[in-house]
Amino acid sequence: MTTTDPSTQKSNPNSRLSFHEFKKIKEDERAKKIKAKKQKPVEEVKIQIGVMEEVDGRLKKVKGRTLPLMVATDITAGELLKAATAKHGRNFKQFNQQESYFLLYPDR
Repeated sequence: MTTTDPSTQKSNPNSRLSFHEFKKIKEDERAKKIKAKKQKPVEEVKIQIGVMEEVDGRLKKVKGRTLPLMVATDITAGELLKAATAKHGRNFKQFNQQESYFLLYPDR
C-alpha cells in the first residue's frame, strides 16, 4: 500500500481530485474573475429654471427669465433652489436674491 503526497497529485494531470479540492480550485478561479463594481458617475442634466409672478391671482411666467442650469441627477430641492437663485442673480441685475423663492415643482 502506497500513500500519495497531495502536492504531487495537483501537479499530475492524470490524478483525481477530491470533491473539496476541486471545489476549492473552482472557487479560486471564479474569485479571480470577479471585479469590483464600478461606481456609476453622477450624471448631469440640463434643466430650465424660470421665474413666475402672481398677476390677478394667477401665476404667470416672466418673459425672458428662463435660464438653463446644469445640475446633478441626485441634487436635492434645497440645493437646486440655491443654484437657481444664484444663477438668476448673476444674470439679471433686477433679480433680488434676498427675497424668498420656492420651487413650483418641488423635487424630492
